[in-house]
Amino acid sequence: MEKNTSNGIIQINRKRLDGFLPQSEGWLEKSLSLSKGEARFRTGYISSDISIVRSHCVLPDDYRSVIEYGQDVNILAFGLSGSGIFSFDNSGRKYLVQEGDIWLFRLENNAMHRHTPAQNNAVMAAVKFTSEQAKVALDSVVGAWVEPGSRALRLAQGIRDSEYLSSILGNPLLSPLDRLMAEGDSLSLLARSLSPIPQMTWNLGTQREMTPSVDLMRVIDALISDLTHPPSLEELAEIGRMSHTKLNRIFRKTYGKTVFAWLRDYRLDLAQNYLLSDRESVTEIAFLCGFSSSSHFAAQFKEKFACSPKEYRENRGMSPFA
Repeated sequence: MEKNTSNGIIQINRKRLDGFLPQSEGWLEKSLSLSKGEARFRTGYISSDISIVRSHCVLPDDYRSVIEYGQDVNILAFGLSGSGIFSFDNSGRKYLVQEGDIWLFRLENNAMHRHTPAQNNAVMAAVKFTSEQAKVALDSVVGAWVEPGSRALRLAQGIRDSEYLSSILGNPLLSPLDRLMAEGDSLSLLARSLSPIPQMTWNLGTQREMTPSVDLMRVIDALISDLTHPPSLEELAEIGRMSHTKLNRIFRKTYGKTVFAWLRDYRLDLAQNYLLSDRESVTEIAFLCGFSSSSHFAAQFKEKFACSPKEYRENRGMSPFA
């Protein structure tokens, strides 16, 4: 079912990956053949374009694998316990998924590299979407992903088990009705995870629109992929293959602000969307959006929106001072 390469990396191609999915109703339990420790997988087939897997690793040594999906796939990844590090073939960037994280991975006919450091209890869940419907929804929300290629975006931190995720994992998937309910829960989970993300726009306030260059898109990808620990200006300039002076100049020309002024406004717009529901507290939203403290978040929010986050939530987006 799996193949060990000479460098100790377990290679899982599309055919082997299909072997981890149940051929009919219910769930399938599988384990990888490891010399030490164990890696167990519980997988469920929800529909022709949605599946789910829960992995549980107990590892005295590091575990590395390469998963070849053989098609475009969008993955909502949930860190339930411990941690894992993911990367793609076409990028040197690594993405750390920790307990309480929700990450969105888009793989465009690319392999996913997974590195799980030695630990006693690494548990993750992933819901995989291959439908055109999911792709269209992602394209409409995450407009920065206009350049072809694989991407990663951290959607949340410090999240407890979602009711939708729990309902999918607890669904027996035995009947068509079970799978229909799981499909609805999966799509709701995708929509709820994406809904706070601000819509990207390139309008400059004139009659024309400027389409950002590929290099600028790479910088934006890097900025929003981890709001808590964004790259430095020098690192962003290297990603964009230009000097940091030129990078700030291009941001001013395109958005009317510097790189980190743009990032601050993106964080505030994201927080604004979170505040429209009661799912997270103001403190949790500050953390989710990458602010160093709730007081710093409140001060920045009031400066931009002329009201506190609490007042904004109570008035559901209507400023009490308007």
